[in-house]
Amino acid sequence: MILPVCTVVTENCYKEFLLFKHSIELFHDCEWYISCDEFVKNSIEESEKVHAHLLIENDDCDHVVDDEKQNENFTKLILTKFSICSEGMKHHPFVLLIDNDMIFTNPIDENILELLANKKVDACVCPHMTDGFGDEKVTGYFNCGMAFISNQEFIRHWMTLTSNHKSLGLYYEQKPLELVLKSFLTLNLPMNYNIGWWRFLTDKTKKRIELLNVQDQKLFFGALPAVNFHFHTLKELKYPNFGEGLQQIVFEHMEQSFNMEYRSILEKMEELKNENT
Repeated sequence: MILPVCTVVTENCYKEFLLFKHSIELFHDCEWYISCDEFVKNSIEESEKVHAHLLIENDDCDHVVDDEKQNENFTKLILTKFSICSEGMKHHPFVLLIDNDMIFTNPIDENILELLANKKVDACVCPHMTDGFGDEKVTGYFNCGMAFISNQEFIRHWMTLTSNHKSLGLYYEQKPLELVLKSFLTLNLPMNYNIGWWRFLTDKTKKRIELLNVQDQKLFFGALPAVNFHFHTLKELKYPNFGEGLQQIVFEHMEQSFNMEYRSILEKMEELKNENT
């Protein structure tokens, strides 16, 4: 089954995207729909399975720093996520909308892909599962770094609310997602998907790190295959890399296994680190 992947890529995260792309393509046959800036449009090798759309004029944006202009530009960038999803949905029964600060270490469950391909659900989304860290009442109970969508109306509804998030008092696209979910049939992905640093921060959840283990040369999270991890690897950040500790533990497990896919990911990361551009 072709996996249609929609993502946003700019110059400052291009290497991170290439690492993510390398990792997921070890497990899936992907077709890419990319919202990008001029640098990426000129750099990426387009093909029948790589479609780059020049939708971003300015990537000087951030949602963490307290800067009104950068926050405004971040909203504009977010909105291109929905545009590129709509493009992907013209050609496929569903799409995977995903950030590129990801590493895949196991394939996506075929049962989930079948549900989406057969339109049994409108979307599959990822709860933060922080156990109360931070104020999810404000920032949202779901992490928008990964979502499967099989309904164009879901995308339109989400985009409309996000376009007006500031006047509505909602946090970017994450809080609007909660409102959208009330009108559609959706599935929450289990904890072995979109494994981010925020799941390990409270006294109660720090012990979750012990669930990371290697079985049959593959990474597991408890009894389930660890499908993908969400942390920055090669992007220069304007704030501390909160996922650095998780990254180190994951890479240590990968290095200690004899898994050829993991070896390929680690080698690709070193190659990208050593590139001048």
